[in-house]
Amino acid sequence: MRFFNVVLSAASVLFVVAPAIASDAGARATAKSTAVDAAAKSSAPTAAAPAAPALVVAPAAVSATLTPAKKALILELLKMTDADKQVEMILNQLTLSHQRRYPILFAQAVNAAPNLSEEKKKELIASAQEQSTRSSERLRQLVVQKIDLSKVMQEVALQVYDKNFTESEMQDIITFYKTPTGKKTLQALPAVMSESMEMTTALISPPLGEIMKQVMEEERVRLQSLDAAAK
Repeated sequence: MRFFNVVLSAASVLFVVAPAIASDAGARATAKSTAVDAAAKSSAPTAAAPAAPALVVAPAAVSATLTPAKKALILELLKMTDADKQVEMILNQLTLSHQRRYPILFAQAVNAAPNLSEEKKKELIASAQEQSTRSSERLRQLVVQKIDLSKVMQEVALQVYDKNFTESEMQDIITFYKTPTGKKTLQALPAVMSESMEMTTALISPPLGEIMKQVMEEERVRLQSLDAAAK
């Protein structure tokens, strides 16, 4: 069904792309801060996550096809599909992805710190898992504080469903979800999506890690070449 394709495509972006970007940036910032502080103080302090600007959600674009009746149908569908539970799924997946990726990026940042002894590097890397848990919890806390995911999903749904379905088709979807098969689909879909995203993340994480290492190494070589050419 086109309906499932729209839902799963949107969820894939949030579950896979957003966690990768957030974990990468967050882990690098925290690891760099910890490594610098360790070099200065010979200890590994708990670094507070940097404050991030609140996400500004643009209002849904006004469309001639989005009548009050059609908007009401879309909102009814969101209520029937427990969209708020999907918010919790996004938060869980974001936290899990960050926690998995953090130790790798943390170790890379520590190893790249020029003022740390080998002993201190080993000590910091050994604490990566503990810091990963703390950092992931902080990430989740800040996301909840600064991003209204429910509003984001509602704004997205209004535009996506308005673009892809007519008012009559929206009514057909809702009618389907009121059937026994539709009700079962509603019950099973969150677990299906969660399991699918977890499996996807687990499968792509190893090659993504290697790809990131390759990109970082290529960048290091490029910068060294530029530096040598400038001398």
